[in-house]
Order: sequence, then structure tokens, then C-alpha cells
Amino acid sequence: MFVFLLAVEAVVVPAAAVLFNIDLMKFGLRLLLIALCATPGIAAAGALFGVMTVRTTARDLVLAIVLFPLLSPTLMAAVVATRDLFDGQPPEVLLGFFKVMWIFDLAFVAGGLTLFGSLADGG
Repeated sequence: MFVFLLAVEAVVVPAAAVLFNIDLMKFGLRLLLIALCATPGIAAAGALFGVMTVRTTARDLVLAIVLFPLLSPTLMAAVVATRDLFDGQPPEVLLGFFKVMWIFDLAFVAGGLTLFGSLADGG
């Protein structure tokens, strides 16, 4: 899932850069860093809650209802970090948003590794 998300980002970020006239030579490396910090937690949370809802009859609806609010902290941190990056804020300002993404990554990767097996087995 992580690789799939990176592939989607590799297509969407350059397309958005063209549409919004963003200089990727100036912002590209820092945008990549933001994406690399947000993506592991998003992938881990998606996998964890995907396996939890696989046995429900309305799994698509349940997954969307549960997952989107849960992803809000890391999504908002990535969006605000990107906004501040484009506004020319110093890297120190962005550090707090990276901390939020790292904590989210750590929590869901560790939780996913711990719980995935038992959830997939139905136990």
C-alpha cells in the first residue's frame, strides 16, 4: 500500500505543480520530504482498518467513516506544512508538523504490526 501511495503521489504532485504553477525545482525536495513523512502512517492506518472491516457487509462505507477522521491529524499536518512551505516559512516552523506526522507513523506502523495478524485471522 505504501508503494502504491508513492506511485499515486509521483503522478499527482507533478500534475498539481503544472496546474498550480509550482516551481518543483524550488519546492520539490521539501514536498517529497512531506510526502515521505505522511505516507507511512496513512498506509498503515488504511491497512489496519481495512483488515478490521473486511468481514462487515458495508465495509466500504464503514472504512470511509472510520478511516477519514482518523487520518485527519496527519493529513492536516501535511497540508499545513505544504502551505507554510509555499509561504516561505523557515524550516523550524515546519518541524512541529513533521513531529505530528512522525508520531502518527510510529503509532500506526507499530500498532499495525502488532495487531494485523490477529485481526486478519479473525481473532
